[in-house]
Amino acid sequence: MTSWKEENILTGFIMLSLICHGMFFLREWLIWGLALLAFTILREVKKHRATGKAIGHESKNERLTFKDFFKGLRFSNPATVIKKKACKLLFSPSAIFILLIIFSLLGLFCNPVRRMHGWFEAWRWLVFFLVYLWGQSLSSFPDIKEKIIDRILLISIIITLISFLPCSELIWASSSLPDQGRFALSFGYANAAGVYLGCQLLLLQRKSKFNSVLGLILLMGLVCSGSRAALGLLLIFILLIKIKREILNYQSDRTVSSLGFIGFNMEDIEKERSRIIILLAVILCWTLNLRFDGSWQHLLNWEIVSWEERLYYYVDSWRIAWNNYFLPSAGGWLAFPFLQTAPYWTLNPHSSLCSILINQGLAGLVLLLIWSVKGFFAYIQELLQGKDMTAICCQTVVVYLGLHSLIDVDLSFGTLGILFWLLVGMYSK
Repeated sequence: MTSWKEENILTGFIMLSLICHGMFFLREWLIWGLALLAFTILREVKKHRATGKAIGHESKNERLTFKDFFKGLRFSNPATVIKKKACKLLFSPSAIFILLIIFSLLGLFCNPVRRMHGWFEAWRWLVFFLVYLWGQSLSSFPDIKEKIIDRILLISIIITLISFLPCSELIWASSSLPDQGRFALSFGYANAAGVYLGCQLLLLQRKSKFNSVLGLILLMGLVCSGSRAALGLLLIFILLIKIKREILNYQSDRTVSSLGFIGFNMEDIEKERSRIIILLAVILCWTLNLRFDGSWQHLLNWEIVSWEERLYYYVDSWRIAWNNYFLPSAGGWLAFPFLQTAPYWTLNPHSSLCSILINQGLAGLVLLLIWSVKGFFAYIQELLQGKDMTAICCQTVVVYLGLHSLIDVDLSFGTLGILFWLLVGMYSK
Protein backbone atom coordinates (compact mmCIF):
# COMPACT_ATOMS: atom_id res chain seq x y z
CA MET A 1 0.00 0.00 0.00
CA THR A 2 1.04 3.59 -0.58
CA SER A 3 1.44 5.43 2.68
CA TRP A 4 0.06 8.84 3.49
CA LYS A 5 3.62 10.14 3.88
CA GLU A 6 4.35 9.43 0.24
CA GLU A 7 1.31 11.30 -1.05
CA ASN A 8 2.23 14.23 1.19
CA ILE A 9 5.74 14.28 -0.23
CA LEU A 10 4.43 14.06 -3.81
CA THR A 11 2.04 16.99 -3.43
CA GLY A 12 4.69 18.89 -1.47
CA PHE A 13 7.13 18.35 -4.33
CA ILE A 14 4.61 19.75 -6.82
CA MET A 15 3.90 22.70 -4.53
CA LEU A 16 7.61 23.56 -4.21
CA SER A 17 8.14 23.23 -7.95
CA LEU A 18 5.20 25.58 -8.54
CA ILE A 19 6.51 28.14 -6.04
CA CYS A 20 10.01 28.02 -7.56
CA HIS A 21 9.14 29.65 -10.90
CA GLY A 22 7.38 26.53 -12.18
CA MET A 23 10.79 24.78 -11.96
CA PHE A 24 12.21 26.51 -15.03
CA PHE A 25 15.81 27.18 -14.00
CA LEU A 26 18.67 24.68 -13.85
CA ARG A 27 19.34 25.11 -10.13
CA GLU A 28 15.73 24.19 -9.33
CA TRP A 29 15.90 21.08 -11.52
CA LEU A 30 19.07 20.01 -9.71
CA ILE A 31 17.79 20.62 -6.17
CA TRP A 32 14.27 19.19 -6.50
CA GLY A 33 15.37 16.49 -8.92
CA LEU A 34 17.99 15.25 -6.46
CA ALA A 35 15.44 15.36 -3.64
CA LEU A 36 12.97 13.32 -5.71
CA LEU A 37 15.66 10.81 -6.72
CA ALA A 38 16.86 10.37 -3.13
CA PHE A 39 13.35 9.81 -1.81
CA THR A 40 12.52 7.41 -4.64
CA ILE A 41 15.60 5.31 -3.88
CA LEU A 42 14.76 5.19 -0.16
CA ARG A 43 11.15 4.36 -1.01
CA GLU A 44 12.14 1.51 -3.33
CA VAL A 45 14.63 0.06 -0.84
CA LYS A 46 12.05 0.17 1.95
CA LYS A 47 9.36 -1.51 -0.15
CA HIS A 48 11.79 -4.04 -1.56
CA ARG A 49 12.72 -5.09 1.97
CA ALA A 50 9.05 -5.26 2.98
CA THR A 51 7.66 -7.12 -0.02
CA GLY A 52 10.69 -8.23 -2.02
CA LYS A 53 9.25 -6.49 -5.07
CA ALA A 54 10.14 -3.03 -6.41
CA ILE A 55 7.44 -0.54 -7.34
CA GLY A 56 7.16 0.79 -10.88
CA HIS A 57 7.47 -2.60 -12.56
CA GLU A 58 4.63 -4.02 -14.54
CA SER A 59 2.45 -6.75 -13.11
CA LYS A 60 3.51 -10.36 -13.42
CA ASN A 61 1.18 -11.01 -16.33
CA GLU A 62 2.51 -7.99 -18.25
CA ARG A 63 6.18 -8.10 -17.28
CA LEU A 64 8.45 -8.75 -20.23
CA THR A 65 11.44 -10.98 -19.44
CA PHE A 66 13.92 -12.96 -21.49
CA LYS A 67 11.76 -16.04 -20.95
CA ASP A 68 9.11 -14.39 -23.10
CA PHE A 69 11.52 -14.38 -26.02
CA PHE A 70 11.79 -18.14 -25.89
CA LYS A 71 8.12 -18.79 -25.16
CA GLY A 72 6.33 -20.12 -28.18
CA LEU A 73 9.50 -20.87 -30.11
CA ARG A 74 8.56 -24.54 -30.05
CA PHE A 75 5.33 -23.94 -31.93
CA SER A 76 5.99 -20.69 -33.84
CA ASN A 77 8.47 -19.15 -36.21
CA PRO A 78 11.36 -17.98 -33.96
CA ALA A 79 12.05 -14.89 -36.08
CA THR A 80 8.41 -13.76 -35.83
CA VAL A 81 8.28 -14.28 -32.08
CA ILE A 82 11.58 -12.47 -31.46
CA LYS A 83 10.53 -9.55 -33.66
CA LYS A 84 7.17 -9.21 -31.89
CA LYS A 85 8.65 -9.38 -28.39
CA ALA A 86 11.49 -7.01 -29.28
CA CYS A 87 9.03 -4.40 -30.59
CA LYS A 88 6.93 -4.71 -27.43
CA LEU A 89 10.03 -4.24 -25.29
CA LEU A 90 11.35 -1.32 -27.38
CA PHE A 91 8.10 0.66 -27.28
CA SER A 92 7.35 0.07 -23.61
CA PRO A 93 7.20 3.34 -21.60
CA SER A 94 10.26 2.50 -19.50
CA ALA A 95 12.35 1.70 -22.59
CA ILE A 96 11.31 4.96 -24.28
CA PHE A 97 12.32 7.01 -21.24
CA ILE A 98 15.68 5.22 -21.02
CA LEU A 99 16.32 5.73 -24.74
CA LEU A 100 15.48 9.45 -24.49
CA ILE A 101 18.00 9.76 -21.65
CA ILE A 102 20.60 7.93 -23.77
CA PHE A 103 19.85 10.11 -26.83
CA SER A 104 20.29 13.22 -24.66
CA LEU A 105 23.74 12.00 -23.64
CA LEU A 106 24.61 11.14 -27.23
CA GLY A 107 24.14 14.82 -28.00
CA LEU A 108 27.37 15.39 -26.05
CA PHE A 109 29.31 13.51 -28.75
CA CYS A 110 27.39 13.97 -32.03
CA ASN A 111 27.42 17.75 -32.52
CA PRO A 112 27.45 19.57 -29.18
CA VAL A 113 26.81 23.31 -29.09
CA ARG A 114 26.70 23.50 -25.30
CA ARG A 115 27.62 20.33 -23.43
CA MET A 116 25.89 21.36 -20.21
CA HIS A 117 22.55 21.30 -22.04
CA GLY A 118 23.05 17.64 -22.95
CA TRP A 119 23.55 16.71 -19.29
CA PHE A 120 20.56 18.87 -18.36
CA GLU A 121 18.29 17.14 -20.93
CA ALA A 122 19.29 13.71 -19.63
CA TRP A 123 18.64 14.83 -16.05
CA ARG A 124 15.25 16.31 -16.99
CA TRP A 125 14.07 13.08 -18.64
CA LEU A 126 15.29 11.10 -15.64
CA VAL A 127 13.12 13.27 -13.35
CA PHE A 128 10.14 12.80 -15.68
CA PHE A 129 10.79 9.04 -15.65
CA LEU A 130 10.73 8.97 -11.83
CA VAL A 131 7.48 10.95 -11.78
CA TYR A 132 5.94 8.58 -14.36
CA LEU A 133 6.91 5.51 -12.29
CA TRP A 134 5.47 7.15 -9.20
CA GLY A 135 2.21 7.84 -10.99
CA GLN A 136 2.14 4.27 -12.26
CA SER A 137 2.52 2.94 -8.72
CA LEU A 138 -0.57 4.98 -7.72
CA SER A 139 -2.72 3.69 -10.59
CA SER A 140 -4.31 1.01 -8.38
CA PHE A 141 -5.30 3.43 -5.60
CA PRO A 142 -8.25 5.58 -6.77
CA ASP A 143 -8.79 7.19 -3.35
CA ILE A 144 -5.18 8.39 -3.17
CA LYS A 145 -5.33 9.66 -6.76
CA GLU A 146 -8.44 11.70 -5.93
CA LYS A 147 -6.75 13.12 -2.84
CA ILE A 148 -3.63 14.11 -4.78
CA ILE A 149 -5.69 15.85 -7.48
CA ASP A 150 -7.69 17.72 -4.83
CA ARG A 151 -4.47 18.88 -3.19
CA ILE A 152 -2.99 20.02 -6.50
CA LEU A 153 -6.14 22.07 -7.08
CA LEU A 154 -5.94 23.55 -3.57
CA ILE A 155 -2.27 24.48 -4.01
CA SER A 156 -3.05 26.07 -7.38
CA ILE A 157 -5.89 28.16 -5.94
CA ILE A 158 -3.69 29.42 -3.09
CA ILE A 159 -0.80 30.34 -5.41
CA THR A 160 -3.23 32.05 -7.81
CA LEU A 161 -4.74 34.17 -5.06
CA ILE A 162 -1.30 35.14 -3.74
CA SER A 163 -0.18 36.01 -7.28
CA PHE A 164 -3.12 38.38 -7.63
CA LEU A 165 -2.01 40.43 -4.62
CA PRO A 166 -0.56 43.85 -5.52
CA CYS A 167 2.90 43.07 -4.06
CA SER A 168 3.26 39.59 -5.55
CA GLU A 169 5.90 40.86 -7.97
CA LEU A 170 8.22 41.05 -4.94
CA ILE A 171 7.90 37.25 -4.67
CA TRP A 172 7.75 36.17 -8.30
CA ALA A 173 8.89 38.02 -11.39
CA SER A 174 6.11 39.45 -13.54
CA SER A 175 5.95 39.03 -17.30
CA SER A 176 8.84 40.62 -19.15
CA LEU A 177 8.83 42.15 -22.61
CA PRO A 178 7.05 41.52 -24.94
CA ASP A 179 4.48 39.96 -22.54
CA GLN A 180 4.43 42.82 -20.05
CA GLY A 181 1.04 43.51 -18.48
CA ARG A 182 -0.08 39.85 -18.50
CA PHE A 183 -0.64 37.56 -15.51
CA ALA A 184 2.20 35.03 -15.18
CA LEU A 185 1.32 33.24 -11.90
CA SER A 186 4.68 32.13 -10.37
CA PHE A 187 6.15 31.12 -13.74
CA GLY A 188 7.20 34.51 -15.05
CA TYR A 189 5.80 33.51 -18.45
CA ALA A 190 2.14 34.22 -19.18
CA ASN A 191 1.47 31.42 -21.70
CA ALA A 192 2.80 28.77 -19.29
CA ALA A 193 0.64 30.21 -16.51
CA GLY A 194 -2.40 30.16 -18.79
CA VAL A 195 -2.09 26.51 -19.77
CA TYR A 196 -1.44 25.48 -16.16
CA LEU A 197 -4.63 27.19 -14.99
CA GLY A 198 -6.45 25.58 -17.92
CA CYS A 199 -5.34 22.19 -16.59
CA GLN A 200 -6.79 23.01 -13.18
CA LEU A 201 -10.11 24.03 -14.74
CA LEU A 202 -10.26 20.69 -16.56
CA LEU A 203 -9.49 18.78 -13.35
CA LEU A 204 -12.26 20.74 -11.63
CA GLN A 205 -14.77 19.31 -14.14
CA ARG A 206 -14.46 15.77 -12.77
CA LYS A 207 -16.93 16.49 -9.94
CA SER A 208 -20.63 16.11 -10.69
CA LYS A 209 -21.28 19.55 -9.19
CA PHE A 210 -19.03 22.28 -10.52
CA ASN A 211 -17.48 24.55 -7.88
CA SER A 212 -18.28 27.94 -9.36
CA VAL A 213 -16.16 29.95 -6.90
CA LEU A 214 -12.97 28.01 -7.58
CA GLY A 215 -13.78 27.94 -11.27
CA LEU A 216 -14.12 31.71 -11.42
CA ILE A 217 -10.78 32.23 -9.65
CA LEU A 218 -8.99 29.92 -12.10
CA LEU A 219 -10.81 31.40 -15.09
CA MET A 220 -9.83 34.87 -13.86
CA GLY A 221 -6.17 33.87 -13.88
CA LEU A 222 -6.42 32.27 -17.32
CA VAL A 223 -8.07 35.33 -18.89
CA CYS A 224 -5.52 37.61 -17.19
CA SER A 225 -2.71 35.59 -18.75
CA GLY A 226 -4.01 36.52 -22.19
CA SER A 227 -3.06 33.10 -23.56
CA ARG A 228 -5.05 32.54 -26.75
CA ALA A 229 -4.06 28.92 -27.37
CA ALA A 230 -4.68 27.89 -23.75
CA LEU A 231 -8.15 29.47 -23.72
CA GLY A 232 -9.13 28.21 -27.18
CA LEU A 233 -8.12 24.60 -26.47
CA LEU A 234 -9.78 24.78 -23.04
CA LEU A 235 -13.15 25.74 -24.51
CA ILE A 236 -12.96 22.80 -26.94
CA PHE A 237 -12.14 20.24 -24.23
CA ILE A 238 -14.67 21.71 -21.79
CA LEU A 239 -17.32 21.19 -24.47
CA LEU A 240 -16.21 17.57 -24.97
CA ILE A 241 -16.36 16.89 -21.22
CA LYS A 242 -19.77 18.54 -20.93
CA ILE A 243 -21.15 16.43 -23.80
CA LYS A 244 -19.69 13.28 -22.22
CA ARG A 245 -21.27 14.06 -18.86
CA GLU A 246 -24.66 14.71 -20.45
CA ILE A 247 -24.42 11.37 -22.28
CA LEU A 248 -23.59 9.55 -19.04
CA ASN A 249 -26.48 11.31 -17.28
CA TYR A 250 -28.84 10.30 -20.07
CA GLN A 251 -27.63 6.68 -20.03
CA SER A 252 -27.98 6.41 -16.26
CA ASP A 253 -31.45 8.04 -16.49
CA ARG A 254 -30.72 10.44 -13.64
CA THR A 255 -31.65 14.09 -13.34
CA VAL A 256 -28.36 15.77 -12.59
CA SER A 257 -28.00 19.50 -12.98
CA SER A 258 -26.06 20.57 -16.04
CA LEU A 259 -22.42 21.48 -15.57
CA GLY A 260 -21.94 25.22 -15.46
CA PHE A 261 -18.76 26.91 -16.61
CA ILE A 262 -19.15 30.48 -17.75
CA GLY A 263 -22.82 30.81 -16.84
CA PHE A 264 -23.70 29.48 -13.40
CA ASN A 265 -26.98 27.94 -12.31
CA MET A 266 -27.82 30.40 -9.56
CA GLU A 267 -30.93 28.50 -8.43
CA ASP A 268 -28.82 25.75 -6.87
CA ILE A 269 -26.39 28.08 -5.14
CA GLU A 270 -26.91 29.57 -1.74
CA LYS A 271 -27.25 33.32 -1.38
CA GLU A 272 -23.89 33.54 0.38
CA ARG A 273 -22.11 31.82 -2.49
CA SER A 274 -23.83 34.01 -5.07
CA ARG A 275 -22.61 37.09 -3.22
CA ILE A 276 -19.06 35.73 -3.33
CA ILE A 277 -19.40 35.16 -7.07
CA ILE A 278 -20.57 38.73 -7.62
CA LEU A 279 -17.65 40.03 -5.53
CA LEU A 280 -15.17 37.91 -7.48
CA ALA A 281 -16.67 39.17 -10.74
CA VAL A 282 -16.04 42.75 -9.61
CA ILE A 283 -12.45 41.83 -8.68
CA LEU A 284 -12.07 40.24 -12.12
CA CYS A 285 -13.04 43.47 -13.90
CA TRP A 286 -10.77 45.53 -11.65
CA THR A 287 -7.85 43.18 -12.14
CA LEU A 288 -8.17 43.04 -15.91
CA ASN A 289 -8.61 46.77 -16.40
CA LEU A 290 -6.07 48.11 -13.90
CA ARG A 291 -3.43 45.51 -13.07
CA PHE A 292 -3.15 43.30 -16.15
CA ASP A 293 -3.98 45.77 -18.88
CA GLY A 294 -2.03 43.80 -21.49
CA SER A 295 -4.15 40.65 -21.18
CA TRP A 296 -7.14 41.74 -23.27
CA GLN A 297 -4.90 43.35 -25.85
CA HIS A 298 -3.01 40.10 -26.36
CA LEU A 299 -6.07 37.87 -26.08
CA LEU A 300 -7.90 39.72 -28.85
CA ASN A 301 -4.84 40.12 -31.07
CA TRP A 302 -5.06 37.50 -33.84
CA GLU A 303 -2.73 39.17 -36.30
CA ILE A 304 -0.99 36.87 -38.77
CA VAL A 305 2.45 38.22 -37.77
CA SER A 306 2.54 36.18 -34.54
CA TRP A 307 1.77 32.93 -36.35
CA GLU A 308 4.24 33.68 -39.13
CA GLU A 309 6.98 34.14 -36.54
CA ARG A 310 6.20 30.73 -35.06
CA LEU A 311 6.47 29.17 -38.51
CA TYR A 312 9.97 30.66 -38.69
CA TYR A 313 10.81 28.88 -35.42
CA TYR A 314 9.68 25.54 -36.86
CA VAL A 315 11.45 25.98 -40.21
CA ASP A 316 14.68 27.01 -38.51
CA SER A 317 14.41 24.05 -36.11
CA TRP A 318 14.19 21.75 -39.11
CA ARG A 319 17.24 23.44 -40.67
CA ILE A 320 19.26 22.97 -37.45
CA ALA A 321 18.27 19.30 -37.31
CA TRP A 322 19.11 18.90 -41.02
CA ASN A 323 22.56 20.40 -40.52
CA ASN A 324 23.10 17.94 -37.65
CA TYR A 325 21.98 15.00 -39.85
CA PHE A 326 18.98 14.58 -37.49
CA LEU A 327 21.30 13.39 -34.72
CA PRO A 328 20.99 14.54 -31.10
CA SER A 329 22.64 17.88 -30.39
CA ALA A 330 23.46 19.17 -26.91
CA GLY A 331 22.27 22.78 -26.78
CA GLY A 332 21.41 22.81 -30.48
CA TRP A 333 18.81 25.52 -29.90
CA LEU A 334 21.68 28.00 -29.37
CA ALA A 335 22.25 27.89 -33.13
CA PHE A 336 19.03 29.83 -33.77
CA PRO A 337 20.69 33.29 -33.98
CA PHE A 338 22.90 32.05 -36.85
CA LEU A 339 20.10 30.45 -38.88
CA GLN A 340 17.18 32.84 -38.44
CA THR A 341 14.95 33.07 -41.49
CA ALA A 342 13.80 36.44 -40.13
CA PRO A 343 14.84 38.27 -36.93
CA TYR A 344 12.84 37.21 -33.84
CA TRP A 345 13.31 37.70 -30.12
CA THR A 346 13.44 34.16 -28.73
CA LEU A 347 15.89 31.26 -28.88
CA ASN A 348 13.32 28.61 -27.94
CA PRO A 349 11.67 26.69 -30.82
CA HIS A 350 8.23 27.07 -29.16
CA SER A 351 7.31 23.46 -29.93
CA SER A 352 7.94 20.22 -28.04
CA LEU A 353 8.36 18.40 -31.36
CA CYS A 354 11.06 20.81 -32.54
CA SER A 355 12.77 20.74 -29.14
CA ILE A 356 12.94 16.93 -29.13
CA LEU A 357 14.05 16.86 -32.78
CA ILE A 358 17.04 19.07 -31.89
CA ASN A 359 17.92 17.62 -28.48
CA GLN A 360 17.15 13.90 -28.92
CA GLY A 361 17.31 13.63 -32.71
CA LEU A 362 14.91 12.07 -35.19
CA ALA A 363 14.98 8.69 -33.42
CA GLY A 364 13.77 10.23 -30.16
CA LEU A 365 11.05 12.15 -31.98
CA VAL A 366 9.79 9.00 -33.73
CA LEU A 367 9.64 7.06 -30.47
CA LEU A 368 7.63 9.77 -28.72
CA LEU A 369 5.32 10.23 -31.72
CA ILE A 370 4.47 6.52 -31.79
CA TRP A 371 3.74 6.55 -28.07
CA SER A 372 1.74 9.79 -28.37
CA VAL A 373 -0.42 8.47 -31.22
CA LYS A 374 -1.19 5.29 -29.24
CA GLY A 375 -2.05 7.40 -26.20
CA PHE A 376 -4.30 9.72 -28.22
CA PHE A 377 -6.33 6.82 -29.63
CA ALA A 378 -6.59 5.37 -26.11
CA TYR A 379 -7.97 8.74 -24.97
CA ILE A 380 -10.56 8.75 -27.78
CA GLN A 381 -11.62 5.26 -26.75
CA GLU A 382 -11.91 6.36 -23.11
CA LEU A 383 -13.91 9.42 -24.16
CA LEU A 384 -16.34 7.27 -26.16
CA GLN A 385 -16.67 4.24 -23.88
CA GLY A 386 -15.41 5.28 -20.42
CA LYS A 387 -17.66 6.08 -17.47
CA ASP A 388 -15.13 7.34 -14.91
CA MET A 389 -15.15 11.15 -15.14
CA THR A 390 -11.96 11.44 -13.10
CA ALA A 391 -10.08 9.27 -15.60
CA ILE A 392 -11.61 11.15 -18.54
CA CYS A 393 -10.74 14.58 -17.12
CA CYS A 394 -7.18 13.57 -16.19
CA GLN A 395 -6.55 12.11 -19.64
CA THR A 396 -8.07 15.25 -21.14
CA VAL A 397 -5.48 17.30 -19.22
CA VAL A 398 -2.72 15.13 -20.72
CA VAL A 399 -4.01 15.67 -24.27
CA TYR A 400 -4.58 19.38 -23.57
CA LEU A 401 -1.01 19.85 -22.35
CA GLY A 402 0.40 17.75 -25.18
CA LEU A 403 -1.40 19.70 -27.90
CA HIS A 404 -0.49 23.05 -26.36
CA SER A 405 3.17 22.02 -26.19
CA LEU A 406 3.18 21.70 -29.99
CA ILE A 407 2.90 25.48 -30.33
CA ASP A 408 4.53 26.77 -27.14
CA VAL A 409 7.33 26.16 -24.62
CA ASP A 410 5.16 25.08 -21.70
CA LEU A 411 6.76 21.66 -21.08
CA SER A 412 10.13 23.37 -20.53
CA PHE A 413 8.58 24.46 -17.24
CA GLY A 414 9.11 21.52 -14.90
CA THR A 415 5.80 21.78 -13.05
CA LEU A 416 3.84 21.30 -16.28
CA GLY A 417 6.01 18.38 -17.36
CA ILE A 418 5.69 16.79 -13.92
CA LEU A 419 1.90 17.18 -13.96
CA PHE A 420 1.82 15.72 -17.48
CA TRP A 421 3.87 12.60 -16.74
CA LEU A 422 2.27 12.05 -13.32
CA LEU A 423 -1.19 11.86 -14.91
CA VAL A 424 0.13 9.71 -17.76
CA GLY A 425 1.52 7.26 -15.20
CA MET A 426 -1.66 7.27 -13.11
CA TYR A 427 -3.92 6.40 -16.04
CA SER A 428 -1.64 4.43 -18.35
CA LYS A 429 -2.76 0.94 -19.27
